[in-house]
Formats: sequence, C-alpha cells, structure tokens
Amino acid sequence: MLLLLAALTAAAAGHPRALPAATALFQLLVGLTVSAAAWGCLLTRAPAGPEPLPVPFPAHNFFLLGVRPLLWIFRLVGAWWIVRGVGFWVS
Repeated sequence: MLLLLAALTAAAAGHPRALPAATALFQLLVGLTVSAAAWGCLLTRAPAGPEPLPVPFPAHNFFLLGVRPLLWIFRLVGAWWIVRGVGFWVS
C-alpha cells in the first residue's frame, strides 16, 4: 500500500514511471490475499458449539450481500487481480 501511495504521489508530481509497476504489484498482493482468505474458508469446519464461525472480512459487506455471494465475488475478483498482476510482470 505504501509503495502504491508513493507511486501515486510521484505520478501526481509529474513522474508516472513507477505507477504501472506499483499498481500491478498491489493488485497481485491483494488478489493473492483475498483469494487465500476466500478459498481458505472452505477448509474450515463449523464450530462444535452454537457460536457462529468468525469471518475475516468487514461485517457490512456480509449484511449487504450475504456470505456465499460475497466470498464468490472475492474469489473471482481476486483471481482477476492475480491474472492482471502476473500479466504485467510476464509481458
């Protein structure tokens, strides 16, 4: 995040050379993190007691969309950001 903010500041100052690389790296890292969390939820078991399983995402998103649709959105967007991030470094 700090690298992206520094690249955005430099771009605003008239030096945009680092912005595409910083954006690609940010997308790659966020995509990997979100995908790992969204797919990792499938590996957990429900707790034995009556307590609900805690989720690692902000609660407001779950109330708006529901757990399953939101996790699929995270999986799909995370995969897309991974493809974009890797695509920048490969090409």
